[in-house]
Amino acid sequence: MTYALFEALVKRREEEERNQFVRSGMIIAATINSGFCRPDEPVEYTDFVPGMLSQKVDLNKLPPEEQAAKVMSMFSKRTYSKG
Repeated sequence: MTYALFEALVKRREEEERNQFVRSGMIIAATINSGFCRPDEPVEYTDFVPGMLSQKVDLNKLPPEEQAAKVMSMFSKRTYSKG
């Protein structure tokens, strides 16, 4: 196995692990936010993903071009690619 193949294998594994954390975080956040003792301020799934900071952005305060870019970046292929 070459070094490049090894690096690609490690990168793919890290991406799979990150995707598992994201899915788990979504389930945890949905459970907490819909429970009987839910918090006053909803939790984000990013609160449960290591290395991912919750970045709350008020889209109403951004200009229309930045709003469109922010929304499109949420659904980009790069965000959801499996590697």
